[in-house]
Amino acid sequence: MNMEAETILLICALGLILLVAYLIYRINSYKKRIAPIRHISTEISTMDREHRRSPKKKTGPSIDTPAIPENELLVILHKENRKPWVKAVTSKLSEGRRGVIVTVKDPDTIRSRYRGDVRFIWLDRSTAHGLKEDLTVVNPTNLSKLLQEIEYAIEPEGLVLFNGFEEVLGANETSRVIRFLRMLNDSCSKKGYSSIIPASYRAVPQRIRVQLTESFESVVI
Repeated sequence: MNMEAETILLICALGLILLVAYLIYRINSYKKRIAPIRHISTEISTMDREHRRSPKKKTGPSIDTPAIPENELLVILHKENRKPWVKAVTSKLSEGRRGVIVTVKDPDTIRSRYRGDVRFIWLDRSTAHGLKEDLTVVNPTNLSKLLQEIEYAIEPEGLVLFNGFEEVLGANETSRVIRFLRMLNDSCSKKGYSSIIPASYRAVPQRIRVQLTESFESVVI
């Protein structure tokens, strides 16, 4: 009987030793698995603290002022709300060059932005506007008259800023608009002035963007 009891105790002790050894093995395995996770968590926490302590930096693409080609038409397809071409235009005007601003907005709202020898062509379907010496009103569907007014108002080495391309595109067939741009580009070359045509990248359909970039000097910003 004592022999049997000793055997049972021995078996129990051996089983307990094996259980403890198994638990130690499992604990060590868990520590090995969790160690990399803890290391990554520590690094993330450290980076987060450093980010909170560091000064905030403005993000976003930096847009340079596009260069204005001489005696040529430049199409600017812009993805941002900023208007970097305005700086280029005002710089040319400050040099004494004649400027023609084609706009769909009331010229009185933008007149103060452009100083110097400037004429405005207001693209508007209504003719009920007070006449001013520096203002001409043209229906946006009358592209031939628009070209005539630009050529009448501009001078050699002058500059045309064509704001409102999307509205003109919506008021005319695409083929007429592209033909008008080609005629304007030819006029730039013959008469020695430059034209800038900004257009919203997202507002202009892709097939028309392809036509613009294939047919004219263009830049996407």
